[in-house]
Amino acid sequence: MDADEAAAAHADKAHADADASHENGTDEYADLANSITSMMRDEVASRERLTRRVAELEQALSSAKKEMDDLRKRNSQLTARLQQQQQQASNSAQPAAR
Repeated sequence: MDADEAAAAHADKAHADADASHENGTDEYADLANSITSMMRDEVASRERLTRRVAELEQALSSAKKEMDDLRKRNSQLTARLQQQQQQASNSAQPAAR
């Protein structure tokens, strides 16, 4: 019976090793799944932050474009006014020079 007991002990050990290996494999897959889930959550949060930042930058760009258009318009008005005043000054100076 020593051989039978040894065989049974060996079979029990092999079965226990297989169970431990299966549990380790399951733990590894669970850890991997948790890691992937965490990375996906981080990716989604990152995309949401980037989407908000892009919207903020687009708004800032739109405001800057409007400001530039306003400045160009004001500059054109001032240029026209300056040219008009220079023309008036030129016309005023001509009769005095005659």
